[in-house]
Amino acid sequence: MTLQLNIYQRAELKNVHKQELYRRCADRIKAVLLIDSGLSFEKVSEYLLLDDQTIRNYIDRYERNGIDGLLNDSYTGCATKLSKEQEERLKENIKQNTYGASKEVVDYVIIADNARYYRAKLVKQYLESSRIRIEFLPSYSPNLNLIERLWKFFYKKTLYNKYYETYEEFKDKCLGFFVLSCFADLGKFFKTGT
Repeated sequence: MTLQLNIYQRAELKNVHKQELYRRCADRIKAVLLIDSGLSFEKVSEYLLLDDQTIRNYIDRYERNGIDGLLNDSYTGCATKLSKEQEERLKENIKQNTYGASKEVVDYVIIADNARYYRAKLVKQYLESSRIRIEFLPSYSPNLNLIERLWKFFYKKTLYNKYYETYEEFKDKCLGFFVLSCFADLGKFFKTGT
């Protein structure tokens, strides 16, 4: 798949990129411009820290529907997981309390997967006298569990369809993934707080 933009399309993309407030949309525009410049999907995905299928999807969206199609997020979400009773309790709570920040709501809530150790007697006994509350993710919902997303990305970038001659090479590649991919931006995070 090759993409060849004319000078007007390039100028329009660059102009929209300068004005774009959302990083996700700006990355989509960058992906189109980088592919147009002749870089491979693999290189663009490496530079933008996205998988190459995502880059291909961006190009496809742009080719089919232009900038509007590229930037349009038509994601509608899914049905609520709350029962009617839980929804009513939530509405009442919001009517009675005004929260200035999400931190006020989640100070003592731990989101956990359904690992057995979270349900151990010792943990339950501690929680009875604690201000901490555990909210369990729904069963079989890896999309909600951030560590599962990390493992999927790790697998895709490091293990999928790869062969390593030696254990040392395999170990170096695995450790390199976490050092380079995951921790490279920590310095920026601590400097800017974002």
